[in-house]
Amino acid sequence: MDFDDTPEEAAWRARVRAFLEEHRDDLGRRSGPRTSDDRVARERQALLYDGGLVGVTWPVEAGGQGGTPMQQAIVDQEMARADVPGPINLIGIGMCGPTVIHHGSEDQ
Repeated sequence: MDFDDTPEEAAWRARVRAFLEEHRDDLGRRSGPRTSDDRVARERQALLYDGGLVGVTWPVEAGGQGGTPMQQAIVDQEMARADVPGPINLIGIGMCGPTVIHHGSEDQ
C-alpha cells in the first residue's frame, strides 16, 4: 500500500499547512488552556471555514468544499501536527450534516 501523497494531495497539504501556520496565533493551541467563551469558538470556526478547512467533503452546493475523504484526512493530520483545536460540532459536521445532505429533502 502506498502512503505517499499524490501530487494533488501534496499541494493540498502544503496549502493547509501554510494556512494553519499563518493563523496559528488566531486559532490557539489544542494543548493550551481551554476557553468556555463561545465567541472565541465561533470566531475560530469561521476562520477555519473561510480557510476551506470545515466541511471539506460536503458538496459545494451544501456549503462545503466538495473535497475528498483524503483531503479531510490531510486537514486532520495537519491540524494535529500544528497543535490547533479542531472545528466545533464534529458530530454535526461529520455525521448529521452528511446524512441530511444525502437523505434529506431540499427543505431540510
